[in-house]
Amino acid sequence: MHKLRGLSRGGRLVLALAVGGAVFGIATAVQASIPDSNAIVHSCYNTSLAHGSPIGAMRAIDTDKVGGVCASWEGAVDLATPQYVQNVVTSTINPTSFMFRGSFTGLAPNIWVLTYNCPSGYVDIDPVVAGTDQSFSQNGNLTTHSFYNQGELVSGVPNTVAVYFFQISGAATNITAHATCVNGRVFGQAGPTAPIGQAESQATISLKPQPSS
Repeated sequence: MHKLRGLSRGGRLVLALAVGGAVFGIATAVQASIPDSNAIVHSCYNTSLAHGSPIGAMRAIDTDKVGGVCASWEGAVDLATPQYVQNVVTSTINPTSFMFRGSFTGLAPNIWVLTYNCPSGYVDIDPVVAGTDQSFSQNGNLTTHSFYNQGELVSGVPNTVAVYFFQISGAATNITAHATCVNGRVFGQAGPTAPIGQAESQATISLKPQPSS
């Protein structure tokens, strides 16, 4: 104590900062794993009045440390932090869309109808048709008549189906087609239940001539 009193004001300030820094460092080290590396807070809650009041009183634990477990009279509960929620959204909902494609060869001159089908929980957008050889595109043998999301056209609410009408003039040729399936949540609808990889395998494109009027 005599040595402390003998320090100048500046010396006491430095010492105080050093002590404060040490305490902060200890607190940071103690809390380093709360939440854990997955952004989950592991906790225990009291289930017995014999071990304190109130029932339900909760304490966080560091499961990486010795003694980081719940007592026999406690229940365990894991709490999701905002960071955990963000991580889950990023890994399970995003990406929110995927593109699927198909190709068709030797199409004769006619008006054709392409129907794009996304799996349940996805909205079908941006249907596209293109010729697969340069001469076909340059000769202007492909004419687009219309393309739309079927549900949006009928009821105003987009659904899993898109339609594309196009015409081929001149020689038979090859085309490629693609569209995009977007998670329904983007449009305020129910989202998909299938993982995105499985959903990609379920998307289809079908082609037929336009029915005669």
